[in-house]
Amino acid sequence: MKKLFLIFLICFSLISCWNDTITYKVNCKYSVSYPDTTIIYDTIFNCNYQIYENDTTFIVCTTSYKGTNYIAISPGFNCRANTTAPIRIISYKKIK
Repeated sequence: MKKLFLIFLICFSLISCWNDTITYKVNCKYSVSYPDTTIIYDTIFNCNYQIYENDTTFIVCTTSYKGTNYIAISPGFNCRANTTAPIRIISYKKIK
C-alpha cells in the first residue's frame, strides 16, 4: 500500500510541475494621438498563450471596444495599451 501511495505521489508531483503556457515578448513602437499632442511609445510587452491553442499566427493590431482603443497581440488574448485616444502602430517585432 505504501508503494502504491508513493507511486501516486511521484506521478502527481510530475504532473503538477507541467506548465501549459508559452510566454513571448513583443517590442512595439506606437503613437497615441491626444487632442493637443502625439506621443510615441517604444514598449516591450510580455505576452502568453496556451500550448493547446489552434491558431498561433503572430499578429499585432489595434482594436476598439465601447470607445476604448487597445493594442491586440495574438497568439493568445493579449490586449495592451488601452486608451480612449487613437492608437497607431508604427512597428513591431517578436523578441525571442
